[in-house]
Parts: sequence; structure tokens; C-alpha cells
Amino acid sequence: RSTVRDRLGRLQARRAAKVLEQKASQEKDNLRKQFNELPAAEAEAIQKVFDRFDLDDSGGLDHDEVVEALKELGLSGGNLAEKREIYRICRHFGKHRGEDGEGDDVVGEVCVDIFQFSLRVVPQVRNFLVMMQGNDLARYFDQYDAQGTGRLSAEQCLEIGRALKLDVKILRDVLDTRSRSSKKDKGVKRIGIDEFHRVVVKCKEQVERAVRQCERKIKEDTKTSDLVFNEFRQDIVGLHDLFSSLDEDNSGSLDSKEITQIMNEFGLMPRTAKERDEVQQILIEADVDGNGELSFEEFLFLVKRIRNHHKDLATERAKISFRKYDKDGSGELSVQEICHLLE
Repeated sequence: RSTVRDRLGRLQARRAAKVLEQKASQEKDNLRKQFNELPAAEAEAIQKVFDRFDLDDSGGLDHDEVVEALKELGLSGGNLAEKREIYRICRHFGKHRGEDGEGDDVVGEVCVDIFQFSLRVVPQVRNFLVMMQGNDLARYFDQYDAQGTGRLSAEQCLEIGRALKLDVKILRDVLDTRSRSSKKDKGVKRIGIDEFHRVVVKCKEQVERAVRQCERKIKEDTKTSDLVFNEFRQDIVGLHDLFSSLDEDNSGSLDSKEITQIMNEFGLMPRTAKERDEVQQILIEADVDGNGELSFEEFLFLVKRIRNHHKDLATERAKISFRKYDKDGSGELSVQEICHLLE
């Protein structure tokens, strides 16, 4: 009897496993169909970003990779509260991988595949940002909806965009795309408040995405290493614009004359022998290959050295000022000494 029961139990387990496998396969087919129904440009952008962060070709992204991929798509929070909620959303989605790498229910490493990322994570983060920015947008919407119809024209939406300091060109493109894709409007281009919220978030998303793409292009064109790129990414566009403006012969590097211009731009033209030695040391350290010219990556290293130099000078000035008012040399300022400092 025990043997029969065991066999029946194994048979039932195999049947249950097969049902689960068929269900999972069917669900994946449905998700694949939904992904293929996304607008071609959107699907291509998401796939490209997903592949970029799936470094081990596992077909899944962990929590940190999902967050970075969202940033690359222009879906990042504008304040700490929004960023925290986006982090929470990222942790909620995806299966968890155990030590054997297979999905299970234990708390472990989050693994989000392309379908979950594009059809679950991205839409939920996008909807969350729409909700968070609703109050400010509603105030502007009501201001322009003087007749209380609950709908605005595309031109009124553009006016609000200007007031919000949005990129009007991108906002116009988003509105035009919305108009073309709406089969129900039949030429009517008036927009309700909920849709207006989505349009604004989409506009901000497109702007951020364009900036990220520009940053990536600079990295590829200048062959900047990942380490340096990540360190300077926040202001790499502005620094590249400065580099390009100084690179008069478009050689992709700065010669001695152009480097002198940099020193002038940063207010580092030496006035004393000591300053001349300091500047010379900065340039020697920046010119890693020693060819007398600065590539873009070496230019970034120079910027870092200049920033540290300014920081050191500011610290030194602060110490001198502190010692000046620390009359008793105690290493601390009394209330009376602080009062003298503030006079």
C-alpha cells in the first residue's frame, strides 16, 4: 500500500508540476504578445537599455540594475520620497533567485526579466510619477481651464509647459504623437486632466532619456572608461561642451595653447613661483600618457585635480581665518570669539 500511495503521490506531483509549467509558458507567451504590441520605438528603447544592464546575459536584472535601467529611460524620482517609492516598486517585482539560481519564494536576489520590466515595472513607475506630480499640474490645469470644461487645447498645454519650464519641442512632439494615435478623437485635440498628467510625465521622461543618450554618446565618442564616466556623468555634457569649445582644431585633444586657455577659464594662471609649480604639477598628473596633450578623459582628470585644488585652498583659507579669531589657541571658538568673527 505504501508503495502505491508513494507512486500516486509522485504522479500527482508530476501532474501539478506540468500544469504549473504550462501555466507559466502560457503567461510568458501572453507577455511576449503584449511586449510585441508596444510601440516599436518604445520596445526598442526598453530592450536596448535592458540588454545594456544585463551584463551577465542572464535574461534578468537585479534590483540595482532595474533602478539604473529606469534612470536610463528617464524614469527617476525628482526628490527623496519619489526615489524611495521607485526603489520599493523595483523590489516588489520579479521572482527571487535562490542559491541554485532558480526562481522561488524566498527573499533573495530580485530577478526581473524583459517582460516584467517593460510591462509591469515601467508602467507602474510611470503611473506613480503621474500621481506624485498631480497636485501641481492640477493647479495649472484649472488656471487655464477658465470655462471649467475639464479639457484644454494643445496650445494651452504648451503654455503650461512653458510655465513649468518643460522642453516645449519635446512636449509638442508628445502631444502630436498622442493626437495621431488617438482613434477616438477624430481631429478633436482637447485633453483632459488625467491625460495631461501622463503627457507631462512622458515629456519629462523623454527629456531625461535624451540627456542620458547624449551622455552615452559622449562616452562612446571619446572612449571614456566606465569608471571615469560614472564619476563625471552628472556634468559630463557641460564639461564636454567646454572641452569642445577649447579644442579649436577639433583634434580630439588639447595642446599647450588650448591648455593655457583652460587655466585661464578656471582662474589658475600662476602669479608666483609657488603657484607656477602647483599648476605645473597638476598638468603633469593630468597628462597620463605624457604626450603633452590632454585627451577628454585626461581633461576630466584635470578638472578633478583643479576642483580638489580649489577645495584645498578654501580649506586653508578657513584654517587661517579660524586661527586668526582663535585668540587663545585652544582649537575652539568661544562665544566671544564667534561674535568678533561675525562683526
